[in-house]
Amino acid sequence: MQNIPNSSLDKFHKAKADEYNKAGTLTAIPATTKSIGEGAYLSPRLGEFPGKLDETYWECIIIGKKSKILNVQTPELFVDDPAAISAQPVKLLLYAHKKGFEIGKTLLFSRHFVFQGTLQMLIPPMFLVKSPSNPSRPAGANSLGLRIHCTPLGGLGNNRPAADWYSWKIHNWPANITKT
Repeated sequence: MQNIPNSSLDKFHKAKADEYNKAGTLTAIPATTKSIGEGAYLSPRLGEFPGKLDETYWECIIIGKKSKILNVQTPELFVDDPAAISAQPVKLLLYAHKKGFEIGKTLLFSRHFVFQGTLQMLIPPMFLVKSPSNPSRPAGANSLGLRIHCTPLGGLGNNRPAADWYSWKIHNWPANITKT
């Protein structure tokens, strides 16, 4: 089952979606919020974060092979400390260091800092390709092999998959989260 594609869904403004579509993967575009650091924020399914959408939003599906995402060289950590997920970089750095992880080289997962019932994943810049619209931002390579496809809202239809993060054996994943 490790090679079954896994997906995540999210919403972006059209300009960001256009850049992603052209690159075919996630780029190092600045995140709107940075509760657990710099990089690309994903949710396990579209509409995970509450709020009213306007017509400028596009929906995107991000697809990758679980075996490539969860390889030995890519550490994953669930950040289960409210102080560390509240856009306080020093607290996040200390939390990760205490657990034996390095910020910027680790895929981070957490509850959303405002909407505690929702989950988020952070892909650090080292796993994102250079952004044409923000070329000075730190970036790396698409070593996770992620692909992205964005459409106007409703373009992905109603049968949208959800990423099964809870089954990925992520370090420090809370036992009470048994589905995403």
